Amino acid sequence: QRIRGKSGTTVTLKIYRAGEPSSKIFTITRQHINIPSTESEIKEANGKISRVKLPVEIWQHGKTWKFSFASTDKITSITLDPDNTLPDVNSKNNSWTGQKVGF
Repeated sequence: QRIRGKSGTTVTLKIYRAGEPSSKIFTITRQHINIPSTESEIKEANGKISRVKLPVEIWQHGKTWKFSFASTDKITSITLDPDNTLPDVNSKNNSWTGQKVGF
């Protein structure tokens, strides 16, 4: 079930954890969350480095987001959140260097 709702209202969650003898109940208050936009850094073979600001909506579209970029040479790498400003459990997967990546 979704826990979305009006800001300021409460929701009670029953959390089950593997290996625990019983569940735990938490009551939380819904609040508006500000999710910042992020930048990508694009490097080209000619040494040019560009930054593109990506809208917050990219996080609502699954694992694929497409945008146009007017490059002047071959793109050699793209890094999401190059300044590490967003909370990320694995920032090592934020870069593409031209190698195919399997999912």
